[in-house]
Amino acid sequence: MPGSAFASTSRCAGHAGVTVTACAQGAGAELLLGNRLAADDPVLAAAEAGHTVIAEPRLGDAGRYMVGRLARCVPNPRGLAMVPLVLHGGLVALIELGRRYRPFRAREVARVEDVVEALAERIVVMGWLD
Repeated sequence: MPGSAFASTSRCAGHAGVTVTACAQGAGAELLLGNRLAADDPVLAAAEAGHTVIAEPRLGDAGRYMVGRLARCVPNPRGLAMVPLVLHGGLVALIELGRRYRPFRAREVARVEDVVEALAERIVVMGWLD
């Protein structure tokens, strides 16, 4: 279904202390490119602590921030999640996912965590951040 699922990846520029959306996938996702995450964003704080976020049905602070960003692509998303990519204790990127028609199940987000973990291993083995 058009506009039913989307994803964005925000990359952290360590020395500059800035987190900017550098990659997006899905209908209208180009609207997210270049978006700078606020320093006080609770999703960013969770990512920096290495925590995955799954937005609850009644949105808390983190969920509201995700909706504020991702609703530009899909109005009224029902499912929102964020998985951080952390290497050597530092945040490299955070991946936000959303979809319109239903919330994410824990096992779906766990699969994303598996993929992010595999990516982290690949980054280390290939020396991409050296």
